[in-house]
Amino acid sequence: MKKAGLLLLMLAAVCFQGLAQTAKIKSCSIAPDNDDDMLTVKVSFDISGCQGEEGRVNVYFYNNATGKALKCYDHTYNTTDNCVATWATITPKYQSTSYTDLEIKIPASELHLADGAYNLYYNVAIKCGGKWLVVNDDKYVFDLTLWQGRATKLAVHNADRSKLVYTYGKCVVCLTWNGRCNVCMGAGSIYNTNNPCPTCGGTGLCHFCHGRGGLFTSSTIPAPTKRSNSGGNSGGYSRGYTGGYSGGYVGGGTSSGSATSKTRRTCPGCNGTGKGADEIVWTPNYTGTESLQYCSQCGRTTSPHSHRRAMCRVCYGKGYIN
Repeated sequence: MKKAGLLLLMLAAVCFQGLAQTAKIKSCSIAPDNDDDMLTVKVSFDISGCQGEEGRVNVYFYNNATGKALKCYDHTYNTTDNCVATWATITPKYQSTSYTDLEIKIPASELHLADGAYNLYYNVAIKCGGKWLVVNDDKYVFDLTLWQGRATKLAVHNADRSKLVYTYGKCVVCLTWNGRCNVCMGAGSIYNTNNPCPTCGGTGLCHFCHGRGGLFTSSTIPAPTKRSNSGGNSGGYSRGYTGGYSGGYVGGGTSSGSATSKTRRTCPGCNGTGKGADEIVWTPNYTGTESLQYCSQCGRTTSPHSHRRAMCRVCYGKGYIN
């Protein structure tokens, strides 16, 4: 019995050591981050044979027109030959480990590009246990517009030839307050009291855009579609465009006239709820003395008040915009 147990242990050790080191990327995406000025690449992949070993997932950036790697000039986000790159470290917990949406960030300013519009791409490499398991997996194309070193528009080229477009615009909640809370108007407290504003928690910043004064909203440009030959049309393609805060436009037409269709998008002001920002209605106090009560919605003791959520002023309660 002891010999049989020893043989089983030896066999398990041989199998364990013989597991090949492999990695396979399942998906990649890139998007701007609303909480900071970062571009976030998310990578989902499977990796085997690297349990407990430290590795890296690298992202490299290129000019799609020339195929040349972007150059780094401050030695911050760079490769050994001073090309732009960013990375995340990994240590797989199991012999076969799956990572879903591993986030790898880089500031838009670290691409070292002047203000303007660019057609770029990135690819991904995975290294673990001192061995490159994936090198230049694929070409992920995107368009990027920069202004004063910050991203203002990013369009991801999808495999089906559609585009996912992120556009930066003014925050729909603090539209006239430039990043300040629209309840306390940036004071952090209500009506010159010591009670912190229950909407911003006393920060004085807009709870929706976190004080930036603007947000990225997303829309989709459909893939080009062939025109119908009816009415004498000889073919060609029609491109559609969907975007902006107030609505979308899908263009196209036939020889018999033009038609316009609308695409519904989730309202960026209420995220589809149809309700506006939480508003505080303060209870009048005519006693001349301070009266406090606990509010379960605010999670603190403060002056008597009630909460009211009026209709969203962007979609007028519908939860979507056209």
